[in-house]
Amino acid sequence: MNILIEHSAEVVGRARSYVSNLAHFLKTPLTVLSNEAATSPGPLADLVLRQVKSMRRQVDHYLARARAAGALDVLGNRTQVEPVLEDLARVLRQIHADSAAAVEIHCPPTLAFRGERQDLEEMAAT
Repeated sequence: MNILIEHSAEVVGRARSYVSNLAHFLKTPLTVLSNEAATSPGPLADLVLRQVKSMRRQVDHYLARARAAGALDVLGNRTQVEPVLEDLARVLRQIHADSAAAVEIHCPPTLAFRGERQDLEEMAAT
């Protein structure tokens, strides 16, 4: 029975990681598409914005389900902060490529966040 429980926990953990990774990789292109559509008014831009909104709802829904499935594990998770901030900085640089804004990261390489990567990403992005 213990082996079955351990196996199930491992499968759920992997599934949560896959969903989290997928959500992370989808959010960046969705943001880029949304920003581009917002600067190009017209019927195509309106369609793109509606579809991006729908896709974001789906990503958020499945990400929330993945979090709920592993809520008991959250305090045991540790996320390195620097890679998350570097990814966020890269997205900001892409989104604001035409402005003079600069993004710099000053973070100790060993700094860790006690929680999931997605939670840290949401906090850092706000």
